[in-house]
Amino acid sequence: MKVHAIRTGSVRIKTAQIEGRGHGLASIFADRNWSGWLPTFAWAIEHDEGVIVVDTGQAAHLLNGHGRSLHPFFRWEVHFRIEPEEEIGPQLRGHRAARRQTGGAHASAHGPRCGLGAFSP
Repeated sequence: MKVHAIRTGSVRIKTAQIEGRGHGLASIFADRNWSGWLPTFAWAIEHDEGVIVVDTGQAAHLLNGHGRSLHPFFRWEVHFRIEPEEEIGPQLRGHRAARRQTGGAHASAHGPRCGLGAFSP
C-alpha cells in the first residue's frame, strides 16, 4: 500500500484553533490572531483493490459567488486560498495512482461539491 499526500491549496485559521484554547466556537470567534498560510491536503491511497481518495477540503468555486457558505464560521473564521487547478479532481487526472485505478472509492466530507467531478481515471 502507498499513501500519496496531494496538496490542494492553503488555509489560514485562528490561533485558538491551533492551540486548542477554550471550548467550542466562541473562543475561535473571540480570537483576533491568525495563523500564517497552512497547506491543505487530500490523500490518494493505493490499495490492492484500487485507489481510495480521502478529500475533506474546500473547492475553489465555493469561495466566491453564489456557492459561498452562509455559515458564520466559514465566512469569518477561516480563509481558504485555492486555485481551480489545485482541486483534487484536476490533480488526480495526471497522478500515477489514478492511472492504475481499477474502481476504488472516494471519501469526502463535502460530497459532490469537492471538485472531484473533474476527475476521470
